[in-house]
Amino acid sequence: MIEDISIDAYAEIMKAFIDKKRADKTIQGELHRSGWSMGGSIGLQLDLMGAGFEELTLINSGPYWAPIGGLAASMGFEKYSPEITAAIMAGNYQTEFAYGLSDKDKVSLLAELDKFSSLSEVGAADFNAILPSVFDLRDQLSNVKAKTLILSGTNDALVELQYQELMDEKIVDSKFVLLEDGHAMLMKPCLAKQMVEEVGSFVGNGKNNKGD
Repeated sequence: MIEDISIDAYAEIMKAFIDKKRADKTIQGELHRSGWSMGGSIGLQLDLMGAGFEELTLINSGPYWAPIGGLAASMGFEKYSPEITAAIMAGNYQTEFAYGLSDKDKVSLLAELDKFSSLSEVGAADFNAILPSVFDLRDQLSNVKAKTLILSGTNDALVELQYQELMDEKIVDSKFVLLEDGHAMLMKPCLAKQMVEEVGSFVGNGKNNKGD
């Protein structure tokens, strides 16, 4: 049921799928997980559950989503409703998602946000799944086993930079890349080449040996 959505629930479903595919040998060898936004948080949870990733790529993601809780508190509600979520996506975060986009790409972005608004029940459940009161992996980051690439934006309004930097500090084998953009940089054609190059140079190249 949609009200049961949580990071744990998403991760458990994916972990069961991975285990099944490993058991029937559909998946063999090293496994790399990439996740943007909430998808990255699910990736962190999966690693902590023992999914056995060789590498993680986390884009605009984090172990703690303080602005999601702060916005709710500032507007006087404990949880997000579909109506509030639709209004936020159509209003407050258009500026955030449109950061650095051309006029042509902004038109495409607005169309995508309209689609999201039509799925606002799911969107509200997802926002509620990352409220700070129910999701906080800050104290578990040192237990992450996968080599981790962290791609962050200087102007990310949804995941504060300090928590993306905390991942780099606490995860044993990590690489931190800061790009001049916001939370939706994955959607920006102007940054696609750089991100592909970062991931390409990261995957399968052994430990990062940070601090050397």
